[in-house]
Amino acid sequence: SSGPGLYFGLVIRQFFGLRETKDAWIFDPVLAIELNGIVLNWELCGESVEIKYQLLKNSSGPESVECAEQSLPAIRESNPYRTGGLIVQKVDLEAALINDSHLIVYL
Repeated sequence: SSGPGLYFGLVIRQFFGLRETKDAWIFDPVLAIELNGIVLNWELCGESVEIKYQLLKNSSGPESVECAEQSLPAIRESNPYRTGGLIVQKVDLEAALINDSHLIVYL
């Protein structure tokens, strides 16, 4: 992979905390409070999606992932060092994105 491709991969995975598995997307950001409200435009489940990060309580360990003002079903990922990310099944994400292409990750 090229240098820019590696860089973008690191930013997406480590900074914005987005990781894809076979059946799910994991939302596990670690952000400074100064980045409250930052927006990422990315492709999830074949759809162009706007993801906004709202830091209300924490800088990591999201409380919820919402689409159209509804919390998506999620399972907490285990992490021995801090509160883990949220695992959202692709089937649930795809269903939510039919009606709205905006997600909010609340921390």
